[in-house]
Amino acid sequence: MKRTLLILSLFASYIADAQLTQANEPAIGASSSMFLCDSFASNYAGVTGTGVTWDYSNLVGYFGETRTVEVVDASTTPNTAAFPGATKAFKLGTNITTYFDSDVNSRFSQGFMFTEPSVGDVFVTFENDALTQVQYPFAYGDSYTDPFDGSLDFTFNMIPINESVTGNAYLSVDGSGTLQFPGAVSVTNVIRYKSVDTSYTNIPFVGAVDVVREQYEYYDHASQELPIFIHSTITMLQNGSPLSIVGLVLSKYPTNDYMNVGELDAFNTSIYPNPAKDVITINSEEEGANLTITDQQGRVMHSEAFNQTKTIGIKSFDAGIYFVTIEKEGVLSTQKFVKQ
Repeated sequence: MKRTLLILSLFASYIADAQLTQANEPAIGASSSMFLCDSFASNYAGVTGTGVTWDYSNLVGYFGETRTVEVVDASTTPNTAAFPGATKAFKLGTNITTYFDSDVNSRFSQGFMFTEPSVGDVFVTFENDALTQVQYPFAYGDSYTDPFDGSLDFTFNMIPINESVTGNAYLSVDGSGTLQFPGAVSVTNVIRYKSVDTSYTNIPFVGAVDVVREQYEYYDHASQELPIFIHSTITMLQNGSPLSIVGLVLSKYPTNDYMNVGELDAFNTSIYPNPAKDVITINSEEEGANLTITDQQGRVMHSEAFNQTKTIGIKSFDAGIYFVTIEKEGVLSTQKFVKQ
C-alpha cells in the first residue's frame, strides 16, 4: 500500500511539474543569475512535441557576462505608472520587463518595455484590454489566441511618439522533453512555453510600425519556478521592413565556448579606426556574407549583407564595447571595437 501511495505521489508531482499553474508561477522575490549567450542561437521554433530534445550543447556565451532574471513588486519599478493594474514585473536583466498580475485562473499582462538602441526605452502597454498570458493550468498541447488593446510610447528623432495599438497574441506550451547544455549537462522533464504577440500601429509621417515579440521560456519546475533558459526576440518593423531587432538569450548553465573577440583570422578582417567616434570601416576578403553589430547585452545595433568593405555610422551608439560578427555558410567570426 505504501509503495502504491509513493508511486501515485511521484506521478502527481510529475504532472504538476509538467504544466504551468498559479502554484508554480514565479513569485515576487524569485531571482536567478543567468549567463548571457549568443543572441543568434537558434530558437528551435520547429522542435515541438513530447519527448523532444532541444540541443544547445554548442551554445556560445559572453565571458563573465551574466544577467539577473527576477520577479519584483511592480510598484518598486520606476515605470509602474505606465502599466496600471500590474502587481508584478518579470525582469530579464535591464533589457526587457513584462508587467503582470494573476489569479487562480489566469495570468494577465498589462504590457512590457524594452530598450531599443536607436530610440531608447519603448513602452508597449495594454491598458485598454490586458493580454491573457496563461490560462491555468497550462500544459503541453494547450494553446489559444488573445487580442489586446493599448498604446505604444517611445521617442523617435527626439519627437515623443504615443499612438494607440491593437494586436493579437498566440500562447502555447508547444513541447516537453530534454534540454541539453554545454558540458554534457542534460535536463529532463522540461516544458517550453511559447508566446508571440504582435502590436500594430500607424505613426504620422512614419507609417505602419509593428512590434513583434517572440519568446520561449523553458521550465524545470523540479529545480526552480523561474525559467532555466530564455530565448527572446523583439522586432520593430516600419512599413513591413525590419527597423531593429533586440535579441536576448539567457541560460542557467554556463557555456564552454565564448564569443571570439580576437582577430578575425578566418575571414582576414580588419576594423578601423578602433577606438572610433563617428564611423568604422570594415574590410574583409569575404563576399556574400552577413554582418551584424551587437552590444555587450547582445542587442542588435546594425545588420546587413556584407561584401568585402563597408563604412558604418556609429555616432548614435553609446560609448562602450561592441562586437562585429561576420557569418558565411554557418561560420561565425567576431571582433570587438570600442566606441568613444
